[in-house]
This record gives sequence, structure tokens and C-alpha cells, in this order.
Amino acid sequence: MRKLCTEELFTPRRLAELRAVREEKARELARAVSSSSEAKVRGGESGSPLLPVAVARAVFPAVAGAVVVAGTPNVSDYFPAVAAADVLGVRRRMEKLVAWTYGVNDRQIDLRRHGRAAGEPRRNDLLDAALDMEGQVDGTEGWVMNQEAMRGMFMDLLVAGSGSTTSTIEWAMAELLLHPRCMTKELRRVIGARPHVAESDISNLTYLQAVVKETLRLHPTVPIGLNKAEATVEVHGYRIPEGTTVYVNIWAICRRAKVWGDDAEERFVVGRDDGVGFLGNCFELIPFGAGRRICLGLPLAERMLHLMLGSLLHRFDCAVEDDGIDMAERFGLVLSMATPLRAVAKEVVSN
Repeated sequence: MRKLCTEELFTPRRLAELRAVREEKARELARAVSSSSEAKVRGGESGSPLLPVAVARAVFPAVAGAVVVAGTPNVSDYFPAVAAADVLGVRRRMEKLVAWTYGVNDRQIDLRRHGRAAGEPRRNDLLDAALDMEGQVDGTEGWVMNQEAMRGMFMDLLVAGSGSTTSTIEWAMAELLLHPRCMTKELRRVIGARPHVAESDISNLTYLQAVVKETLRLHPTVPIGLNKAEATVEVHGYRIPEGTTVYVNIWAICRRAKVWGDDAEERFVVGRDDGVGFLGNCFELIPFGAGRRICLGLPLAERMLHLMLGSLLHRFDCAVEDDGIDMAERFGLVLSMATPLRAVAKEVVSN
């Protein structure tokens, strides 16, 4: 499934083919903010303009709940003997959320299957590719592409995609509102009077790239990474037996003062950052993980984060609402704001 998703969504060729779709979604985001009540930017809720895709809005409450429940400490993980009792009710809560999201996925899969049977033209997307493989068996693992496999795959993509990107944009806006001197004017210098930011502009928006890096450092998308030791190894004098689940505290790594110092505003500006990036090559900044288990959607996330945040900053001047901003974190698989962001947006570059 990882290979299928990579080939159909995340290869350079497919990303290039879908560039116009991403740019339209960024424009849709700007239109949603412009037309919302009193031009308010809201985060962390299904009606937020930060969730411009209809299906994402439909499943967002369940996805947000699943992200929190999945990150909840569970006594069953540490004492397998009592796992069946589900003492804290984590499994029961997760089963309800997963069942609801599976229902949404099943309806989409069935609609497409019936459409194909009726002769509707192919959309050549991931769902079409999955339906093309339906019934095929992997000879080495005995894995089969069926309804169960498809619903699980799309569940993973929805959880990873709709929550993480939205949360990072929300954190970036919150940090910029708290540090207004960092609200970059390079967007209007580079973009000029054009109403929209294009993906081709991103390489010239060096300060915007620095803002995204600093946001991911302070608020890593996934605060705790999970890995399983494939062999018994020794790390700094600690013996880690084969099969051990290793928790990597990405949040603590990204905030380690000894590594990062205090020069936040200029930390990632070109010429000062020594090439530090979040693509998995610099272990002091790994919000998407590293190695062969790095986040599958990183190539898409990198484009969407810059494009959507740049679109908001170019089109609007934003200000904090009267009740201020609460920067408290809500821990889960995705690190989100405990209190959703509220800001007032004044349009300065119109359509």
C-alpha cells in the first residue's frame, strides 16, 4: 500500500500533474476566509476555512477525535494481561470513531465502483488505481486488495493529511500573530499585485520557508515517533532488545536549547541555517521522521504548507481577537492547539 500511495500520489510526476489542483485549493482557502463571517480565521473545527475540501470537513470531527484517542496513554499497552478488559475505554472510543470514518470511506468506494460499472470516465486517481487492483494477491505476503484494505488505506491518509497540515498552518499563524514583526512582506515584494501565490513562487520566498521550518521545530507535527527495533542493538550504553517499541521524543529534540540557542528570528534565514531542513537528513529537525519510515506524504505536505500559508499571508492582514491566543498544546498523534485559533483577517489583495 505504501508503494501504491507513493506511485499514485507522491512521485514527482504525479505531484506535477496535480499542481493545478493544489493551487486551486489554496485559492479556495483564500475565498473561504474572505467570505467567512467578519473574515475570521478559525482553526481546529470542521467548519474552518483551513479545511477547504468537502470530504475532509465531513470526516474532520472523527479524525480529530481519533488523533487524540490514539495518543492517549493506555494501560493495556503496558499490561497485556488486562488488554481485553479495555480498562480505560480507549478501544471502545476508537472503534466508534473508526467505524464512522470507515462508513464515509465505504460510501465513496461504492459510489466509484458503481460509476465505473455504469461507464463513467476514469479519474485516474488513487481510488481508481486501488479498484484496478481489487482481488489481486501479493504472492510473498498473501496480502489482497479488497474493501477492508482500501478503507484502511484511506483512513490512514485522511488522519495523516487532514489533521497534520491544518494543525501546522494554525500553529504558524498563531506564532506570527504573537510575533507581528515576523509577518513577512517578502510575499508582496515577490508576488506583487497578483492575487494568488503559485507553487513556482515558493523557491523565491526564503523567509516564508524559514517561518515553516521554525513552526515545525516548535510544534512538530508528530511529537512522538514510534519505531520497533528490528534487531538487538546498543545505543549509548543502553541495550534495546529486538522487538522493543522505541518512543522517540521529537518534541524534545526540536526544542533542545543546547542545539538551537535563542536566535529564533534569524535561525533558518538563508546563509545562516547551514542547510538545516526537515526532509529527514538533519536529525535535529525531524518533524516528519527520518529513514525509510519517514512520512509518506512529506513531498505533498512540503508543497501544501508553503502554498496555503503563503496564500493567507499574501491576501490578508491578520490580527488577534480580543480574547488573545492560547498556545497550550493538545497532545495526540498530531500536536494541535488545545484552544482553536481565532483571528480577524482584513483582505489587502483582492481577487
